[in-house]
Amino acid sequence: MSEDSFLLGLEAYKNKDYASAIEHLQLVDAEQWDAQLYLGMSYYMIGRHVDARTKFAHMRDHCPALPLREKALTAYLMVNSKIRQTEQLKKDEDELTVEW
Repeated sequence: MSEDSFLLGLEAYKNKDYASAIEHLQLVDAEQWDAQLYLGMSYYMIGRHVDARTKFAHMRDHCPALPLREKALTAYLMVNSKIRQTEQLKKDEDELTVEW
């Protein structure tokens, strides 16, 4: 089941069907690190940035494979930057609204 879910999730990801990729990849063993990387990217692609950051942080801290851990760290930094930009834009919008 886990391998089938990974392959179906990977295919969905490649076809840019990120919601379907998430459905399948969530069923894969949490220590199948390739699947977890694609799951995090799928979260990111549909705008679930906090979920993506959480997934990448977990990989950064626990994945034993250095190349995947490095990819997770890079993705974590990218997503964290995106979240901070979004928070700053929201703050700026709120300040503009108050000024009006």
